[in-house]
Amino acid sequence: MAGLEGDFVFHRPDGRPLHPEYVLNRFHLLCRKAGVSRTTIHDLRHLSATISINAGVPLTVVPKTLRHSTLSTTANVYSRLTAQAAREAVDVIDQTLAQADRPPTPPHPARARDRVATTSHSCTTR
Repeated sequence: MAGLEGDFVFHRPDGRPLHPEYVLNRFHLLCRKAGVSRTTIHDLRHLSATISINAGVPLTVVPKTLRHSTLSTTANVYSRLTAQAAREAVDVIDQTLAQADRPPTPPHPARARDRVATTSHSCTTR
């Protein structure tokens, strides 16, 4: 059964699958212990996609981890997240352009003197 290793999300150490009822019962027990409201395994799938998209994982990669057959499936289901990411990208671009629009800050007089002193010192040691 070594060929099964890695083929299942929920599996025994040797790669054999766990019984679905066991997985679900254990998951619900852990949710109760953690004080998490009733959650489904499918909710974890959505959580994974949401975290990935919000973390900046390229939308072309997310469908592969979810095993969606097409990019459009992922884009349709998670379009609100991609819209949010687009707004955040526009905000970053706006902030970058606003900073670039500012005139450069003149050097502090003490720093300018230090640079001249350093330069002068390096010339006199030759």
